[in-house]
Amino acid sequence: MRKTFLAVISFAVAAAVFAAGPMTMAKPAQAQKARAAMDAYVKQHLVGDTFYYYDPVDARLLALRFDGVHNEVMEEGKFLMACSNFHDQNGHKYDIDFLAVPNGKSIVVAQPVLHAVDGKERPHHLELK
Repeated sequence: MRKTFLAVISFAVAAAVFAAGPMTMAKPAQAQKARAAMDAYVKQHLVGDTFYYYDPVDARLLALRFDGVHNEVMEEGKFLMACSNFHDQNGHKYDIDFLAVPNGKSIVVAQPVLHAVDGKERPHHLELK
C-alpha cells in the first residue's frame, strides 16, 4: 500500500510538471538560483555524507553519495528541473532529477525523482516527446 501511494505521489508531481507546456533552457540567473537551491536541498538532507532516497520502483532505501548537480537547468511553465549525480558504495550511478519552483525571490525544491540507474532510464523517466 505504501509503495503504491509513494509511486502515485511521484507520478502526480511529474504529470503536473510536464503538463504545462514545452521545456526550454532556464535563463542563466534562474538556472544558477535553481542549482544553488538543489545543492542546498541535498546538503540539508545529508546524514553525515549519505543522502537517503527511497526507491518506490525497487521498494528499497538507497544510501547515496552526492557527486553534483548538472549545469543544465530546464524550465517548463513555473517548474525548473535539473539532473544530479549520485553513486552508492558498490559504484552504481544514480541520476536524480530535482523539481523546483520559484517562491518569491527564492527557489524551493519540491521533489527529487530517480531518473536513471547506471545510465538506464526508469519506467517514469521525465521527458517530453
